[in-house]
Amino acid sequence: NEIKKYYCETGFKNYLLYLTKENIQNIDTYPNIKAHLIPFKPFMDQRRETQKGSVKWFQLHWPRKEEIFVNEKVVYPQMGLIPKFAYSNRPFFTNMSANIIYPIANINLQILTCVLNSKLAHFWLLNRAKNRGIGLDISVSVIDKFPINEEIFTDKILNNYAAIIIQKATIGENIEEIENIINSRIYQLYNITPEEQGKIIDYINERSLK
Repeated sequence: NEIKKYYCETGFKNYLLYLTKENIQNIDTYPNIKAHLIPFKPFMDQRRETQKGSVKWFQLHWPRKEEIFVNEKVVYPQMGLIPKFAYSNRPFFTNMSANIIYPIANINLQILTCVLNSKLAHFWLLNRAKNRGIGLDISVSVIDKFPINEEIFTDKILNNYAAIIIQKATIGENIEEIENIINSRIYQLYNITPEEQGKIIDYINERSLK
């Protein structure tokens, strides 16, 4: 529920203890955390890696690299009624119900967020992602096949508006006008004709009614 279109909510009421071999060796250093975890120790002692001695009882088993969650990224729920891609440059941890796109060379993640939230991407995902449960199942293997036009990352219009729409969405301002500008530019960069654009919108609307 914290993953919205363009942004992630950060006003959490709870804390996540991401304890690994890399960031904590001695639980006694943190007595309050230890006191919180002690009631669960009998269960945590039964875990396979703890019994093997690979990790201590308070450490996570097979954790992912912490920087994936802490650094800049795009986050999206794997399943949902509509695709929602959120840009985040703050710590945001998630479970297996969401996927993370982390940065690689020459990729502007704010622009990528806009492209993946576009009408064109929505249309593409409706035809590529599996339909199951409450809607689309957007797996990593599906996103890996999304056709990236390298021109999007050097386009002046997208560069101008990407950060603006994310900021406005985050603070709850109306983004319809900017979103229309971005969608129009993405259509142009992907050589989508006005006739094809109309068919895309009709298809999206038709699928949303089912």
